[in-house]
Amino acid sequence: MNLEAVAPITDTLSILGLGMLGIFIVTAAIILAITLLNLLTARGKKSKDS
Repeated sequence: MNLEAVAPITDTLSILGLGMLGIFIVTAAIILAITLLNLLTARGKKSKDS
């Protein structure tokens, strides 16, 4: 294994781009899940109070 080898910039940018896309997708999924849970619990509380 050659430790002095450097990957081409295009390969590096594609890998970094995929990583950033993955982080964005996971963050969006977490935000959607939290929003849906908040909406579901808020509807339950409003119907019980009235």
